[in-house]
Amino acid sequence: MGQCGAASDQPRRDVAEPAAVTRSDLECTLDLLRERAAAAPHHVAFLVPDSQGHPVELTLPDFLERVDAVAARLLRLGVQAGDGVAILGSTSFAWAVAEWAIWRAGGVVIPLYETAPAASLSTVLEQTQTRVAFVDASREADLRSVTDVPLVVLRPDDPLAEGLGITPSDADAHELQARRRTREDPATIVYTSGTSGEPRGTVIAHRNLVDLVLNVQSAWSDVLEEQGTTVIFLPLAHVLARGLQTICLWSGMRVSYLADPSAVVRSLPEIKPTFLVVVPRVLEKIREAARTNAAKARLGWVWADAERVAVAAGRAAEESDRTGQCVRLAPQQAARHRLYSRLFYRSLRARLGGELRFMLCGAAPLDPELSLLFRGMGLPVMEGYGLTETTAPLAGNRPGQIRSGSVGRPVPGTSVRRDASGLLWVKGVGVSPGYLDEGQTQESFAEGWLNTGDLCEIDDDGFIYLTGRVKDVIVTSGGKTVSPARWSQAVEAHPLVAHALAVGDGRPYLTAVLFLDPEALSARGLDHAATGPEALQIADPALLRELDEAVAAANLLVARSEGVKRWAAVVVDLSPEAGWVTATLKLRRPVAAERLQALISGLYRSPAGS
Repeated sequence: MGQCGAASDQPRRDVAEPAAVTRSDLECTLDLLRERAAAAPHHVAFLVPDSQGHPVELTLPDFLERVDAVAARLLRLGVQAGDGVAILGSTSFAWAVAEWAIWRAGGVVIPLYETAPAASLSTVLEQTQTRVAFVDASREADLRSVTDVPLVVLRPDDPLAEGLGITPSDADAHELQARRRTREDPATIVYTSGTSGEPRGTVIAHRNLVDLVLNVQSAWSDVLEEQGTTVIFLPLAHVLARGLQTICLWSGMRVSYLADPSAVVRSLPEIKPTFLVVVPRVLEKIREAARTNAAKARLGWVWADAERVAVAAGRAAEESDRTGQCVRLAPQQAARHRLYSRLFYRSLRARLGGELRFMLCGAAPLDPELSLLFRGMGLPVMEGYGLTETTAPLAGNRPGQIRSGSVGRPVPGTSVRRDASGLLWVKGVGVSPGYLDEGQTQESFAEGWLNTGDLCEIDDDGFIYLTGRVKDVIVTSGGKTVSPARWSQAVEAHPLVAHALAVGDGRPYLTAVLFLDPEALSARGLDHAATGPEALQIADPALLRELDEAVAAANLLVARSEGVKRWAAVVVDLSPEAGWVTATLKLRRPVAAERLQALISGLYRSPAGS
């Protein structure tokens, strides 16, 4: 999140970014792929391993042939135009084929999070009136336990989706052509992550996807171009990964998939991506691995200086972007930067494939120091921002226009407004028509504007700085209104802290619970792991002293009323299945506060963590 303070009563500010591309002739998502396939029929669009793990190159015509075959199978299963068809599975080429086949058959894609419990799956299937579902073989039994709709099983021995479909007849081809969707037809219904309440079924129209793809590619054409390569490892059930996939296919990039996010870094030397979309935790783990490796080589103090020099270099590069004049490091710093490039930065870039030019970071706040660090090591990170309701990106930093701490400027075709209370509203190409529930739509939408629920500042150049969420704002018993985002972000910069939950509504002061990263603890040789659904409270004195320093440093960054007086540290199962975090690994704050109610109450009776 940005470094601006909490929202205050200031004049309204509006920023409008005109659309860069308008194509009314492109009505539905399939029009994008058809046009690209016609323009470059022999261009490799996918690199997918076969059942033996050997890489196979596929063009868009190869892909569309599979899409037609699977769409014909959906016709046989009775899918009608406008019907909901669900997909429950890990990120894969087969997932992509299933999605586009649903659109080819005139259906509406209903993505299901792979880690969702059975009760949640049942609710979504019922609310969306799903008629057919694609499902990974590993989740087939779970889905059969909550629905009797026909299932199409995605099998691990068929990664190229060759066995999913049937050969379309002339009658199938005629029927599929008749089901071509229009711009206003729903393309997908995506449920919000539910970090601060019950998930909402968000309707996304074909025009949202088409217009957003056209304008994002135009604004980021230096990165999203046909010589580029990327790997998608975020859940395809999330709108960010699906938006990225469509943009990359339209741009002509070569796309690979990884089902296991933990395998990403070790797979990059083989894939050699030029562009990558990541979440902040991936960058944090790369930094922590570098620190650990340096410490093992007894070069910890050298790496610490290498980090400081890289941050300085990143800051100089951003200042050069901002002013249009070359800002150089001091001679001694420049010499150390060259040394550290040979010692560390070059090898780190090689471990990430050696071809990476830019990374886009989203889904959670990015520590500005982390952004500067990677920029200084020759790996610029562009932080972006969006919601399910905006079809993913509504704003983002761009090559040569990066301001760490901001989420960039609006996407072309998007208008943003900061109202007098600090709330961010958005209107534009990606903004959803609304939710399945009309009452929820009326709560959040007004005359085409969406209330994002986020607090922000917008600078004179149109860069947006997020300062917190309205639902996270705390009002103490003394009447102080506090946005804890800046404090939480500062503490979460510590390599052991995955999430920091500050609480204090109706209380005299703020307290907090720090959720430690089990993997980071294990890498340190610390054996602290939750063995069940309950939280394990940390009592290790040395570890608590280290964390107390992080809390104290964060307290110095905020006003006295925004600092945390008492805290505790816990370890929980941070997989989405355990319920503490969403499918995109964001903390479910109400759930966490409820589960830890006794612990939090105890913080107001006796000191903890110090």
